[in-house]
Amino acid sequence: MSTSSPPTIPLTKLSPQIFLSDPPDFKPSNKLIILSLFMNAPLRISQKYIAHYRRLAPHTQILVLTSSTSDIILPPNQKGRCQELAPALEVLSASLAAQASTSKATGDSKELSIHIHLFSNGGVYSTTSLLQSYRSATGHALPITSIILDSAPGIPGFVGGMRSFSAMLPRNIIFRSLGQISFLAILSFLWVISCLGFVDSVTAGRRAMNEKGLIGGQPKRVYIYSNEDKMVDWEDVEEHAKEAEENGWEVQMERFEGSGHVDHMRRDEGRYWGIVEGCLGLRA
Repeated sequence: MSTSSPPTIPLTKLSPQIFLSDPPDFKPSNKLIILSLFMNAPLRISQKYIAHYRRLAPHTQILVLTSSTSDIILPPNQKGRCQELAPALEVLSASLAAQASTSKATGDSKELSIHIHLFSNGGVYSTTSLLQSYRSATGHALPITSIILDSAPGIPGFVGGMRSFSAMLPRNIIFRSLGQISFLAILSFLWVISCLGFVDSVTAGRRAMNEKGLIGGQPKRVYIYSNEDKMVDWEDVEEHAKEAEENGWEVQMERFEGSGHVDHMRRDEGRYWGIVEGCLGLRA
């Protein structure tokens, strides 16, 4: 007897890298969830996360951000990224407007609740780019309620970089070898320009995540990571978490045992979603 696959959750394409999931009975509310996927993540990866978030927050819009190899390897270009993120800024503006209208009509002064769930350095890049674009457009930081950093942020390096880029290469040994040689050349070039004082996207994103003027409000942040991650070292994650704590943020560190990069949900789904529920205020 065959088992049917779970239904695909429809996503509205706002741009090549931005997608939106509206609940079937969507009404303007004071909640928004942002998923920032890891570099080159296929959209199907988002389906299980969206489905579970939909169960936890059935009436909430979910904004999905993606990133590509070129976003990570090229020097940061905030002006160009602001243009690319315009559709996401429109979603934020609409949510803020709906919240203000609802508050005026009902007298309920609840602020907009924005929860961010990002994955790997690609997710850090997309998230910080969005926050920087919002600040540039409005003159103030976007107020965030909570942030989950899954397998992030890392520190640029040859070993982790090669593993990250190699993950998307074909299995054919010839094409795979050619791809690895190309990536090695790219990583060598990035190392040279970093020695000349240019800041790469991974380092820029790592720094931005602890920049107080970039993140509004007092968001709780949870780091989900693993001692077995071959792409982002657990010690680099904990170092960043401690820096955030020293800067005054409420920090929770959740280290998994035995799970690979962005693979913690599959390793222990119950624990993973329990952490998410706690972050959303759904579990004591």
